[in-house]
Amino acid sequence: MNDKQIKRAGFGRPTKYNPDIVANAAEYIDPIEPDSDNPLIGVTPTLAGLILYIDIDYSTLYVWENDEDKQDFSKIVKKLRVKQEQYLLSGGLTGGFNASITKLMLVKHGYRDAQTIDAKIEHNVGDRLQRAIERKPD
Repeated sequence: MNDKQIKRAGFGRPTKYNPDIVANAAEYIDPIEPDSDNPLIGVTPTLAGLILYIDIDYSTLYVWENDEDKQDFSKIVKKLRVKQEQYLLSGGLTGGFNASITKLMLVKHGYRDAQTIDAKIEHNVGDRLQRAIERKPD
């Protein structure tokens, strides 16, 4: 039995998902006023903050985010990720956020700190050996 069949059969614990959960999730990512003193809201929205704010587990968040029947919640999580990226970029560029933490968090958004080094290394032992043999007197 897959998860949808189990849900339809009535097995398992009842879901906490309801319109209030969706409303609270939306309130978390769009507070009326940002509140940097409230550790759940803070200066940038996070998945951990959302989980604490609506009182669910990480696993529940990921299931709901990918559930076709919970598109409203999925859109909220996607918006949270975009807002977080925007806050991190703005705060990092203006110096409002710690650069190391900003760089670390932006990795989750596809950014990376890397240098590309192109080096051409020719290593032909056969040619060196041949030259050495030619120089060596018999």
